[in-house]
Amino acid sequence: MKKLLVIVPFLLNGGGLKSLLNHAQEANLVQAKEIQIEAKQHELKSVSSEKMPTIEVGAFLSDSHPRSFMQPGTIYGTSVKLKYAIYDGGLKQAKVAQKRFELASAKFNKSFFSKSLYLQIVQDYYNIKSLDALISALKLKQQTLVEQLKKTKVLVESGFATVDNLYSLKAALALVKDNIHSLQFQRKSLVNIMSLKANYRIKSLGNSHFIKKKVSFRANDLIRALKLKQKAILSGSKMAKSATNVHINLDASYNIYGYGRSDRAHPKGLGHQAKIDLSAGIRLYDGGASKEKAQAIKLQAISLGLEIKQKLQEQKMQYRLSKQKLAVAREHIGALKAQYTAQQKLFATVKKQYESGLSDYVSYLNALSEMVTAKANLAKARYELEIAYALYYYNAGYDIRSFVR
Repeated sequence: MKKLLVIVPFLLNGGGLKSLLNHAQEANLVQAKEIQIEAKQHELKSVSSEKMPTIEVGAFLSDSHPRSFMQPGTIYGTSVKLKYAIYDGGLKQAKVAQKRFELASAKFNKSFFSKSLYLQIVQDYYNIKSLDALISALKLKQQTLVEQLKKTKVLVESGFATVDNLYSLKAALALVKDNIHSLQFQRKSLVNIMSLKANYRIKSLGNSHFIKKKVSFRANDLIRALKLKQKAILSGSKMAKSATNVHINLDASYNIYGYGRSDRAHPKGLGHQAKIDLSAGIRLYDGGASKEKAQAIKLQAISLGLEIKQKLQEQKMQYRLSKQKLAVAREHIGALKAQYTAQQKLFATVKKQYESGLSDYVSYLNALSEMVTAKANLAKARYELEIAYALYYYNAGYDIRSFVR
């Protein structure tokens, strides 16, 4: 059996998304899938070995007191027995085929699970990035309010502004601080969740993006796993049918024996005996049990086939929606760019008017809030585009790691 690794979480210091995804292969749940594959490998070796003959070695000793009439008092010996199924109706061959399909299915199951885990981590990664952008925007707003608060204090002390303006700025500043603390807690929670998924303690995220390219559709690994599972089930049907086929068996044995405290009918000393039995048989009638069992297994395979068809249709639908989402996300970024540019210009104008006394603090705070919100929304939209590309590649049936830069 392979040695199990003890996974020790460590820091990701700006290694980027691809480094995080690569190390996610060592996550506990991924390793659990790997152990399941190893178990299937042992099952395959086990059924493959059933094709070989079995050899048994034994010994015996019987001692009777008092000795019965015409029976030796002591009987002893040893034996070697060989059993071999020359033909078992195709049972062993069907078993091996079934285990091979199950092993291949387990490998695709692990691959699909890993790819799904990578997608979750990508979504967490860019959601954290979005929170960072919003926190950064709020901190800019906080800095601007602090600077404006200092100027307003001077104006109030000089009699050029009312104390109401000062209180309004303080209230706005307190609200911004509270929002920042709330978002920082959300970020910490999301980082912990992502770290748990990857079994990786994260210190900083680095910067990463997806290659923007078109890819063709292909069935994902879950569908491949289910198709192999279907073949494994059909192998079970062959196993059921094998019960009604011809069976040919070979049994051979060689015995060495001896007697003690015996009589003339059982002279002392060693004797030996070799024996070979060759038998053949066929089940002519079993009430239809084998036929019904094979039919039940076939129906299970048909049922799974319908499930495969449904999942393939779902994947194709998600692939089409992913392509549409890319177009929508790109258009959304264009609109938000224009909005952010306009809000920057508007804030610059309102700020000059407020500092000149031509605008009130309400207009100033509204303009600042709109600009900060526009900046955060633009950053969030860019990260959502990255998630959209991850979904596009994932729904197309690819490993998203190969598209990360």
